[in-house]
Amino acid sequence: MFKSLKNNRGDIATPILTVLGIITITAFLVLTFEKLAPAATYMKVNQVARKYSLIMENEGGLSSQNKTRMINELAQKGVIVGESNIWATESAEYGKDLTLAISFDFASSDLMVSGFQISKTQAKIPMSISRSTVSRRYNN
Repeated sequence: MFKSLKNNRGDIATPILTVLGIITITAFLVLTFEKLAPAATYMKVNQVARKYSLIMENEGGLSSQNKTRMINELAQKGVIVGESNIWATESAEYGKDLTLAISFDFASSDLMVSGFQISKTQAKIPMSISRSTVSRRYNN
């Protein structure tokens, strides 16, 4: 097996160090992307919150139908949010404040290394998004 790793001079250290370096860099990249997952989820939820805050601006609040649509859209993006975790102004006159708040837990997993043992732990990271705007709906 090691015969194929030897170079012309018979040195085996360089190929082994190269393989170890590749494994280390790959592990570092996997851990880095795993740590960035909460930010990606936050941006997805923020995108939905922005969309529905603009709908609230035009309609003067968040109707129960739009609230249900928002929950379904969040579920399609992989975020499970119940109705009790969404606070929104239901109706407001022209020029009045509108608020939308969404709270959810992100399930994060961390790798714990102790000696030669590697274990994975689960943790919940609480996240919330709050958006404020002004109603542009004019009622005659």
